[in-house]
Amino acid sequence: MSATNRSKVRDDHKNDYYQTPAWCIRDFLDEFRKDFYVPEKILDPCAGGDEAHPMAYPTILEEFRGEAGVKDFVVSTIDIREDSLADKHQDFLEMSHQEEYDLIISNPPFVLAKEFVDAGLASLKRGGAVAYLLRLSFLGSMKRKLWWKETMPTYIYVHAKRPSFTEDGGTDAAQYGHFVWVKGYNPDTTNLKII
Repeated sequence: MSATNRSKVRDDHKNDYYQTPAWCIRDFLDEFRKDFYVPEKILDPCAGGDEAHPMAYPTILEEFRGEAGVKDFVVSTIDIREDSLADKHQDFLEMSHQEEYDLIISNPPFVLAKEFVDAGLASLKRGGAVAYLLRLSFLGSMKRKLWWKETMPTYIYVHAKRPSFTEDGGTDAAQYGHFVWVKGYNPDTTNLKII
């Protein structure tokens, strides 16, 4: 899903669906695997998908199954939307969070990105990673300035090509990147990679 009108999706726009492009996820995962292993227990808390669209991240993750050096893994899915193809229809932010996942990966609503990061970190095993696709403007906010000191991402994989989240192929004026936080590691600075 894109950043556009994402808060309304959580309220009442069941059909307001913006799918993350497959190439964007593949490009990220190809780079991510150079820095991290493909984990065993994965969660997509905003899995999306509906009768006309597959769930983006789980679908692309399945492409890696069986590759050399990739352990077997399980992908669990959650989405707030009732028409989603997710395993559970719940609000990830209202769930009780226990440390159990190795990787939480998604494209969360931009207006709730900070909350999704905090909830994701609470649901990770130590050394696990949260990887969210976000607008780079997420970095610039006085409201989050103090939070950044305690919650600096380990990596930001910036997509040189702007993703389109609509069927017409149009893009918004924002640049995007996959932000990666590693539980138990709070760096002073972020490693930035252009992909």
